[in-house]
Amino acid sequence: MPIKAFNRDVIMWITALIIMCYHQMAYSSLLSIYLLDEPEKSSSIDLKGGLGYTVHDVGAYMSVNGVIALVIQATIFPIFVGRVGVWHSLVSLLIVCPITYVFAPFLSVLSRSHLPIGIYALLVLQNFFIIIIYPCLLIALKNATPSSLVLGKV
Repeated sequence: MPIKAFNRDVIMWITALIIMCYHQMAYSSLLSIYLLDEPEKSSSIDLKGGLGYTVHDVGAYMSVNGVIALVIQATIFPIFVGRVGVWHSLVSLLIVCPITYVFAPFLSVLSRSHLPIGIYALLVLQNFFIIIIYPCLLIALKNATPSSLVLGKV
């Protein structure tokens, strides 16, 4: 008896996973470029230029970003998902995740002394959202498959 490999739920979760992967890749790539690009201060809010950091500074931010991700994954993820649940974690964070996309260009409003705090806050938020969303999406995808025999195809 053949097993129906793909139903609508499986396709929906695969699509959601693909969209989140593309969002995360684009955000990570563009954030580095935004941190490197020179600012174009024509008004108090600079939505055309970047923040003008050096390659060394951006590398330092990205390496600290890795540490932030490890800490969130090792400590916050199990506690958060354990208390909130997989479904509620997934839905609530998918709704609020675009906040980081909206806030990123407005880092230019911060003074030079407050800018690192804003960058780290943005990195913590982005890591928190993504580190919770990805495993929850994978769990939802696994639960949507009709049988464990078709997980390889999915």
